[in-house]
Amino acid sequence: MCACPFCDGKSTLGFNDVKGLWICFKCGEKGSAKTLVEMLEGRYTEPEVELDAISAELRSLERDVQSVQRNIPESYLRRFSQAGRVHELWRARGFGDSACLRWELGYDFLTGRLTLPFRDPFTGRLAGVFYRSTNGEGPRYQYPYGFARSSSIYGSWFFSDSDSESAVLVEGATDAIGVSRCAELSGAVYGSSIARGQVRLLHRLGIKSVVTFFDYDRAGIRATEKARDIAEEILVEEVAWDTEKYCWHRIVCGDGRCDNRNISRCTRRIHCKCDRIHEPDPGSLDVKETRRLLERTTRV
Repeated sequence: MCACPFCDGKSTLGFNDVKGLWICFKCGEKGSAKTLVEMLEGRYTEPEVELDAISAELRSLERDVQSVQRNIPESYLRRFSQAGRVHELWRARGFGDSACLRWELGYDFLTGRLTLPFRDPFTGRLAGVFYRSTNGEGPRYQYPYGFARSSSIYGSWFFSDSDSESAVLVEGATDAIGVSRCAELSGAVYGSSIARGQVRLLHRLGIKSVVTFFDYDRAGIRATEKARDIAEEILVEEVAWDTEKYCWHRIVCGDGRCDNRNISRCTRRIHCKCDRIHEPDPGSLDVKETRRLLERTTRV
């Protein structure tokens, strides 16, 4: 809520940062984020810095709103599941009846791919389905056209129904499902980094602290470091992988003097040959080990 610039500040303008729509309750001016930017830029030139920042934020909100998928009827999911039956591919990944039922995991019998529905984070309505390849060919995940991964979090629809203000963030959707066996709230960032749009979504959902539990590989380590940038906005804790039990593929020069900083310039590369488990991810752990690692957190 703010003073309406079109009523000389004599009335109240309300902006819905979820839908990207605004209206003045006195003069009746209303529209989308795009129209508000155009109207403001057409009437005001000072202060330029503040206006540019506001305009950029409104454009970002508009992109977020436009990227939201239309609501789909619940009956759409029936084509991907059989009543009372969990597909064997999901069961092979360690997901039982309760996990498959809660996350509505299915299987597309026409294309031979696993299906993972996603819902609106605020209303819980079905917004679409994305697919996971089972044969190792092509991209692992296929998302609907226009789906904005940078401003979405898989599993975020559970956040709005919970009183908890803390969540565990992982990289992949299946990791979020696995971690949910031990954490009240778990979500995936659709990749190996946290984007500003996802931070904004966490704020809207009332999340004040997160535990980053990314894969123990090069991409996961970089994502963990990048997540520290949001520490001023959200309390961040990091899961500390057990280095005595786990190891990521640390590629070193034959003489053993190469480190991670000059790894791209190495010409003689060999993989680490220790007897530890290499490049684990949260989805590959059992419940006991997941719970143990979630207790090994350090505050950023």
